[in-house]
Amino acid sequence: MTENNWNYKFVAPAICYAGLIFFLSSLPSSVVPNLRISFGDLIIHFFEYSVFGYLLGLAIMQSPSKINWKNFLAIFIIGSLYAASDEYHQSFVEGRFSEVSDFLADSAGVILGLGGFVIRKK
Repeated sequence: MTENNWNYKFVAPAICYAGLIFFLSSLPSSVVPNLRISFGDLIIHFFEYSVFGYLLGLAIMQSPSKINWKNFLAIFIIGSLYAASDEYHQSFVEGRFSEVSDFLADSAGVILGLGGFVIRKK
């Protein structure tokens, strides 16, 4: 694999996971289980996007030579923009709301997952 080629076996999981997030966000609130713990929703958002951040890292920084701050920032922006679009999407779903706190948890999750990917690869 040359430095400029994409290996789609690494890109496909991120795309499929983004689809899963979209699907789960499309479910009305009556279908979503209610965690009876404080900040349960934020915890779910954080870990959901941690996985997404890891998969985005895998998709974009496929080799150790591609691990740099420029790619890290690009992945964070992509993950955060997807989180923002997901929150906007939820505002149209019955019983679901768009919340800034969810977006912040999503973005923090992207950083954690991406950091985990970088640590694992180096």
